[in-house]
Amino acid sequence: MNGEVVGSVFVVDGGNLDGGNSISKLRLLLVDPEARELGLGTRLVKECIQFSKQVGYKKMVLWTNSILIEARHIYQTQGFKLVAEENHHILGHD
Repeated sequence: MNGEVVGSVFVVDGGNLDGGNSISKLRLLLVDPEARELGLGTRLVKECIQFSKQVGYKKMVLWTNSILIEARHIYQTQGFKLVAEENHHILGHD
């Protein structure tokens, strides 16, 4: 935005989550507060999903926090499903 990086996300190999190499992980979606509500977060997640498919991953997983409401909305609209929940104290919140 105006020559500045205002968002980032990355994809890593899921390791041995399924006994093979067919799972990728979505990690650290960040969008600068001044660039939010422009669709950048959704675009970044879509690009990661597309990339993962292109390089042969069959599934993508992620870990997030319930307090990250906007990010969770993006994930849900892109087809991610909640499969487990755990209580944590992180970022000053339970």
